[in-house]
Amino acid sequence: MAENNVNTTVVETPEMEKRFHDEYTVKMIRSGRLTTLIAALLTFLPMDEVRRLGALQGSEINEAKKVLAYEVTKLVHGEEEAQAAAKASEALFGAGAMAGAVPTTEISTLEGCKRVIDLMVKAGLCKSLGEGRRLIATSTTIR
Repeated sequence: MAENNVNTTVVETPEMEKRFHDEYTVKMIRSGRLTTLIAALLTFLPMDEVRRLGALQGSEINEAKKVLAYEVTKLVHGEEEAQAAAKASEALFGAGAMAGAVPTTEISTLEGCKRVIDLMVKAGLCKSLGEGRRLIATSTTIR
């Protein structure tokens, strides 16, 4: 019996490639393998801790995210900045009592706010349109 040798070529379109990568990334995140890879490559955590973080599932993954964020921030900006970022993150996203310490501004109406700069002035983030333009142009952080 003769073999039927048929060459089949699959041509990937950009849409197929993007879909594959999106699905692959989601699977990696859900499986914890991406967490393990990032922790192993970008931190000095002991490998036992890297494996523990990679094995976390469900809502426990948030613990891994906190550890990775802290460790990468520490490497890039130093321990003091990492601690400040962790404290700010806890204040904004944690269930702690610090959430009331986050500055907020209530705006009753957006009337007259056609641009982001108008909203910045109305919220008190800058004193004038010119200051707002300078902040945006120089990418200065508002503190």
